[in-house]
Amino acid sequence: MGVVFRACDPKLQRIVAVKALAPELARLPSARQRFLREARAAAAVSHPHVVTIFAVEGTEEAPLGTERTTLPFLVMECIVGQTLHDKIKRVGALKVEEIIRISRQIAEGLTAAHKCVTDSSWERLG
Repeated sequence: MGVVFRACDPKLQRIVAVKALAPELARLPSARQRFLREARAAAAVSHPHVVTIFAVEGTEEAPLGTERTTLPFLVMECIVGQTLHDKIKRVGALKVEEIIRISRQIAEGLTAAHKCVTDSSWERLG
């Protein structure tokens, strides 16, 4: 749906990741709405294995008769590291213990996200 950049937040003087919606999708109101829903869902989760969302901008619809020029973007915690794909390319097949550790972290993050989605208390606030 987009591309992620490493950036500096000048106000808070910290490195962040900025995910921008692809320009071809940014023209579609449905894609903007889906991007905002993704940002809200991710922001509702607070867990060590889920990236923290700091802000989302540019998701509002353009007034009738005008053209939207701003790409929707979200600002999130910048996690420095490598992808799982890159790690496997670098070290080869992972040991079973490493696979279990990574799988557990993924499952814990997904469980936290699922809990936020199914918890009715956050829906009342949204």
